[in-house]
Amino acid sequence: MLWLGFALGSLLLAACSTNSGYIKIKGSETVLPIALELAEQVGADRTLPLVSVTAGGSGVGIAALVEGNTDLAMSSRDIKLEEKIRIRSRGEDFTEIVIGLDALALIVHPSNPVDSLTLQQIKGIFQGSITNWKEVGGPDLPIVPFNRESSSGTYEFFKKVVLEKERFGKLQTVGANGELAEKVASSPNSIGYVGIAFVNQRETKALRIYNPTTGRSVAATIENSMNGTYPLARPLYFYYLNRDSARVKPIIDLITSERGQRMVLKSGYPPNPQYLPSL
Repeated sequence: MLWLGFALGSLLLAACSTNSGYIKIKGSETVLPIALELAEQVGADRTLPLVSVTAGGSGVGIAALVEGNTDLAMSSRDIKLEEKIRIRSRGEDFTEIVIGLDALALIVHPSNPVDSLTLQQIKGIFQGSITNWKEVGGPDLPIVPFNRESSSGTYEFFKKVVLEKERFGKLQTVGANGELAEKVASSPNSIGYVGIAFVNQRETKALRIYNPTTGRSVAATIENSMNGTYPLARPLYFYYLNRDSARVKPIIDLITSERGQRMVLKSGYPPNPQYLPSL
């Protein structure tokens, strides 16, 4: 139960946040594995400030940053214009750090014979115009798509890139990556989307996605995210207010170092090639 382990970890660390010496990190459930790995590492290093970590979604983290209720906002989507305006209306400014990458994976039950989809087919499934697996080369069975909640940066990214900002159909909503992966693992007709760190190949299968530029279907892997061939590769972010630069500098220096980028990799995500150009 990967998602439960992460959730419990975030709650345990959050309980320590009453200590004002802690760096508070809040936001994306997708980025959570990286933040928890970071928290574990700095907890063993007395030269670094301790951190507390809570999830809740990218929008929740950035809202907390705007209100001054977190030191670092973790996000799986870029900051919106209206969020920038709210920060700057308070006389503040912010810094964006790409701490790693993701290959957003479309997952199905391992028994599903479908191995690859195009972005247009995925769009049709999640808008409701494609409702049976036989329409995309699979068995004559109804498709059961699972969606993320709207506060999720993963939801926002998927809607922007796959649905081209159009509306979703009527879908079942699941709160977290790990929970969604469990739903798909227990439902042979289902499909959903999760961060690559939440793909368990024994319980779910990540589909290849057709890249029209290369003319081939590409797997959701760390390598394909880093080389830019996977169509649903995306950056993962930390945001902080510039007035907190000195306070968060030890954590930013760590996560952007080779040691920190290997933490990202250990968490199941591709590192930022700017900080770890070769593996």
